[in-house]
Amino acid sequence: MASCEEGNHLFCGEAAHGIIPRVQRLLAREMSRGSLLFFFIIDSHDPDDLEFLTFPRQTGPPP
Repeated sequence: MASCEEGNHLFCGEAAHGIIPRVQRLLAREMSRGSLLFFFIIDSHDPDDLEFLTFPRQTGPPP
């Protein structure tokens, strides 16, 4: 979680870290039940977003 730590461009506050254990428990529970897990992650950014200082801009679909 280093990219989400204080001082990093992606830091979104200490309260945001509270979701991590909840998601971990949910994933562990569902995996123990044999559930199939799928993640669809989409994000968007302003042209001057600080994230671009850490990660390069994407100009098309992934290779």
